[in-house]
Amino acid sequence: MRLPIHLIELATGTAVDGIIFDDVTLEHFIESQAKWRPLVVEAAKKMQASGTPTDQLPRHWHWNWERKEQQLGDIGLSFFGIECRGELQGLMKVDLAKYSAKIPTQARAELAYIDYLEAAPWNIRELAEANGHPPRFGTVGLNLFAAAIGLSLEVGYEGRVGLHSLPNPRTERFYENTCKMIPVHRDPSMSNLLYLETTPVQAQLFLSEAQR
Repeated sequence: MRLPIHLIELATGTAVDGIIFDDVTLEHFIESQAKWRPLVVEAAKKMQASGTPTDQLPRHWHWNWERKEQQLGDIGLSFFGIECRGELQGLMKVDLAKYSAKIPTQARAELAYIDYLEAAPWNIRELAEANGHPPRFGTVGLNLFAAAIGLSLEVGYEGRVGLHSLPNPRTERFYENTCKMIPVHRDPSMSNLLYLETTPVQAQLFLSEAQR
């Protein structure tokens, strides 16, 4: 699957053409490790040195997509990427097999669990600005989340999606307010990360607003 999407060039506010795809390869993981990780680490150090509150520091500085190479092709996993202007702009891993819904009205129903979702550091305002640059593209995370909803619908999970948010107030608000997810609880088994889900109703609400 390779589909055209639009990202927002934040410097101009205009839509630019991108591609979302599910034929993610090791080369994409290597690219993320080579281009993204040094910038995330650099931004984290600069933010810490400038006195940024701990809960606003990037917590994904240690992620390594290359370690997921052996998971490519796993029947229960799906990977998605976004490219724009010749560069990788985001990656996502979705698990279709291991998790079930926790919201009481959906309890034990199958869902698509977003295990990892990452935008390139130049697309995250706090990280880009910490490194002395304005952020480049918006709606990377939004397009990846929409792909997870679409995958859930495709496999018969009715749009149910779950994830643990990174412990950052801005990230939690993004999932709750923009992605229309319902906060379920802080999970003590996952370092007290906030766990959120979409029900079929919330999924349709998200899709209807995303299409406006």
